[in-house]
Amino acid sequence: MKRLLGLIVSVMVLVSAGWAQNAPPGSGDAPASKEDIEQLFATNHIRDRVHTQMEAAATQIRKAMHDTMRKKYPDATSKDFDRLDSFFDQVLKDYDFEAIVDEMIPAYQRHLTKADVAAMLAFYNTPTGQKVIKEMPLIMSEATQAAGPRMEKALSEIADQADKMITDAQKPDAPASH
Repeated sequence: MKRLLGLIVSVMVLVSAGWAQNAPPGSGDAPASKEDIEQLFATNHIRDRVHTQMEAAATQIRKAMHDTMRKKYPDATSKDFDRLDSFFDQVLKDYDFEAIVDEMIPAYQRHLTKADVAAMLAFYNTPTGQKVIKEMPLIMSEATQAAGPRMEKALSEIADQADKMITDAQKPDAPASH
């Protein structure tokens, strides 16, 4: 589940790469409409990219869940792993990934004007813009892979510390924590 949170953050970074522009103060330009942002998302194939990223992340999350289960429960059987996989499959099936994209629209509207979106669309419709659209998932994937071991180590250490805190708190002579 830690990886799911990391995945969501990664997706947010992925879809916003190169778009975090604010209108200059006093520019007077109208805010981008929902339709403007949807057109930007369509040009950048955001919905397809979110689904692709989620599918790739699901594979990594499943592996991490298996690794964690093997570590915590060395006697786990193949049926235990099958139940875990069934649970995870159901979580993915029930999760509304389309809603993630829809819920991002207001944030883009708050920070981008119609002129901003028009300029981005003009760029993304050039050969270089199309290359950025095409290459960004690979770039983000490679960057995430490069950072993965460091992030996994940090998350593992945090999880171990949390487990220790819980275990210590459950001891009868545990001092009250603040």
